[in-house]
Amino acid sequence: MYPRIPLALAPGSRIVLICAGDREGARETETFFQQRYQAKVVTVAVAAEAREGCVNLAAPEAIKKFLSDFCDPPPTGIILQSANNSWPNLQPESVNSLLTGCFLILQNFVLSQNRRFFLHLRLQPEEQGTNLLFAEGLVGLFLAAAVEYQSVLFRSMLVQDLPDMPEILQLCLDDSQRVIDMVLAEGTLLGRELQPLPLQFSGLHRFRPSPTDVVVLSGGARGVTAEVAKALAACGCTLILLGRSRYWPELDYPCLPEDDLSLLAFLAEH
Repeated sequence: MYPRIPLALAPGSRIVLICAGDREGARETETFFQQRYQAKVVTVAVAAEAREGCVNLAAPEAIKKFLSDFCDPPPTGIILQSANNSWPNLQPESVNSLLTGCFLILQNFVLSQNRRFFLHLRLQPEEQGTNLLFAEGLVGLFLAAAVEYQSVLFRSMLVQDLPDMPEILQLCLDDSQRVIDMVLAEGTLLGRELQPLPLQFSGLHRFRPSPTDVVVLSGGARGVTAEVAKALAACGCTLILLGRSRYWPELDYPCLPEDDLSLLAFLAEH
């Protein structure tokens, strides 16, 4: 067994727990963070209808209210905890709405300087059909976010047996490795991690803009769109980047550090 490195959290850290289903399991999670980290835990139930202390993850307006009510000030961590029958009668067309809601929450979370972890804890013997589709979609969001926000722990864990909730949460918060997708079954921990592989584009039609073309990119400052912008810039076309980052003409952008913490230190120094 490899040595664990518990994720470091400051006392008083604010945790938002989104509970879909098992309220008893949520209470155990609350107790763990309160006792282990002296954290302030805010629990929100998932519900289809509008109620106090609840959120409908499939409704954009409800997500906006959730972010206003429960994510201001920004939390240090967010946990989406589900159990058997958390998503009863989930239809394929509803999966997209749920993932869109989770994306909006994730997008808001990573923009905060407080961000430390985002967990999807799935407490159920088996996962299939549309429930599995939703879980795999959320893993995809985590994989993409982990590439850009390397200081944040993203983890999805399927727990098929429940030996001990504190033990499960300690496994989820193990910072010794960056495995994102985990399964705990019969006392054995299995996982998949992101491995970069070269893209093979041979045989595909190549789009090559001319120097007279104008290309508009939404974003372009970091992540995938930054790489697209670099590739297009080599063609000599005019690029228009739409984003929220302030442009500072005096900065030598190609020389800036790429990871968030080094960039913040650089900006603070200069």
